[in-house]
Amino acid sequence: MTTKLTFAAGDLTIHRIVEMAGPAMSLQQILPGPHHVAVLLGKGRDEAAFAGDLVHSPLQWRVPELASAFDRDPAAAVASRRAFLERYAETGTVCCFAHTPAPSAGFVRRLRGGFTCVGV
Repeated sequence: MTTKLTFAAGDLTIHRIVEMAGPAMSLQQILPGPHHVAVLLGKGRDEAAFAGDLVHSPLQWRVPELASAFDRDPAAAVASRRAFLERYAETGTVCCFAHTPAPSAGFVRRLRGGFTCVGV
């Protein structure tokens, strides 16, 4: 197993992650920190995206432009939230969200100009 980890000064955002031999799994950062962190685990049809601090309320799925008190830079937070949701909408990739009620793991779908998460 090869492990490459680098950290940005002052935070724990992982920039280069882990590559595992054997079952051909990889973990890679797909969204920059420190405001939001998202990583993709797996390969091909067995991928799952894990997002931290991206969505704090299901309302932010419906209206990604809705900033929360936890967004230190609201404009950057809105841009990365929308980018993540656009990237994974209708793809079949399982997305796991921290800080949201059920379904906190599911598939991102477009809904009336916004998005929703359909549980696994």
